[in-house]
Amino acid sequence: MHFIIWFSMFALAGNVAATEQAALLPENGVMDLRSIVLHQDLVLSLNGGWEFYWEKLLTPETYQIEKDQGSGIIVNVPSYWTSYEVDGESMPGMGYGTYSLMIILPSDHQSTLCFDIPVFDCAYNFYLNNRLIESNGRVGTSRGEEEPWYEPSSFCYIPHGDTIRLLIQVSNFNHRRGGFWKSMMIGGSDKLQELIKRRSIYSYSTIGVLFFFTFFFVVFWLFARKETLMLLFALTALGILIRSIHTGLYSSNTFVDVPWAWQVRMEYFGTFTAHIFGIIFLHRIFPTAYMKWVTRVNTIVFSAAAVSVFILPVHFFSYEMLLFQPAILLFLAYYLVISLLGSFRRRVMDAIFFVSLAFFIYTIVNDILVANTAGAIHNNYLSQVSFQLFIFAMAVMIIMQWVKNYNERMELGSSLQFKNKVLSIIAHDLKNPVASVAQFSDLLVTKPELSGNRKILLSLQESSQAAVTLLDNLLYWSRSQADDLVVSPENFEADKLIGEVVSLFLHLSQLSWIFHQEEDSW
Repeated sequence: MHFIIWFSMFALAGNVAATEQAALLPENGVMDLRSIVLHQDLVLSLNGGWEFYWEKLLTPETYQIEKDQGSGIIVNVPSYWTSYEVDGESMPGMGYGTYSLMIILPSDHQSTLCFDIPVFDCAYNFYLNNRLIESNGRVGTSRGEEEPWYEPSSFCYIPHGDTIRLLIQVSNFNHRRGGFWKSMMIGGSDKLQELIKRRSIYSYSTIGVLFFFTFFFVVFWLFARKETLMLLFALTALGILIRSIHTGLYSSNTFVDVPWAWQVRMEYFGTFTAHIFGIIFLHRIFPTAYMKWVTRVNTIVFSAAAVSVFILPVHFFSYEMLLFQPAILLFLAYYLVISLLGSFRRRVMDAIFFVSLAFFIYTIVNDILVANTAGAIHNNYLSQVSFQLFIFAMAVMIIMQWVKNYNERMELGSSLQFKNKVLSIIAHDLKNPVASVAQFSDLLVTKPELSGNRKILLSLQESSQAAVTLLDNLLYWSRSQADDLVVSPENFEADKLIGEVVSLFLHLSQLSWIFHQEEDSW
């Protein structure tokens, strides 16, 4: 709970800071910073109104010509260019263009400025004034010319004048949509590098936490194969781990350059894998008859989607995300309501699940809005932090459930052992009267003339009554185990009870005496 409060305050502080800097945001392709002091602790977002030139790959040499011709439009950054309109028509997802921004610095500024450059969909060239500073892949005007690539970067330099012209060529022919879809930051070297380092820590800590829980619960499951909940949770964490490695900072490129198409394939495969096993996991925690079939249909649909990412090209299977996003939100909303109802019934596990899931949904909604450039709650992705909280909460729930099940199994084992012992004693006590009845019956069958012997008949009656009494006692005991017996204590005569117990053993001795008498008469 403290973590959620801290994170909410952090996000609120970020939004307040953004509001205070609203006057500094780019407008109409210009960002005027002459009214502030660019000290080293200041970091600014370049979100705002940029110039955009559709189907133009402008360079510092050709930019002014196109600007004079008035062929550019003002667009909001970050955003995909599918949200742009030209002559009343939306732009297609595939194509190319150039973004432009003029930054006006204070006249006396001579300190180092740094840029935090995100990834673009799905290749770019970054020009600063007259120099090509950074690029990802190879920008082209067709799928054959383009080489897509994802890798965030940063660079620092000392301005030599009071203006900076940024030109960013972007092309996309390999994804369902392209554009300048993530925020770019500018600021002092120390502060900006600190933010980049903090983001790196978040990313790698998420990967570390996911790897730990995946490994831990797989090992746990290997030692307790019946605990399928452990395996489902491990597979869900594994899917999120695969996705995290191939997004964000693209940690998969740390040791080897993974082809762009395989980065996207593994991102989608990890997403669908986590979704499949995560929904089954949630159904096992909150089982209902009607959701059983819904879960099966979901498993079939997204299993096919997971397979398709290795068969279809990226620009085809990337449209499957349009199905995934509403599906995951509907499932999570359903289980949020279920856990809320359980929380009202004072179920601790449901309360833990509700709090963690509510925060997780908050970040998922934000990230979907960021990904679709549709007015996000926060300008940056928040799911890396929420993943860690949600995974930890789920791990606590699983361990609590396992401990509860283990204790119940131990209690059941002890109860069964006690019942077996009691039944063994009852069976031993029941053997004597039943054996007496059997032997008296056999005697009467073989010696019909003894049917008028009153002593034999009384012994047979007492043996039968003793058997009935033992069966009644067994019935009372079983009812007491089921908590159906109402206990009414009362005084009794001990000598009478002792006499009844002794009588159980007299029948056999009497029967033996009768046999001896019959043998003597023969």
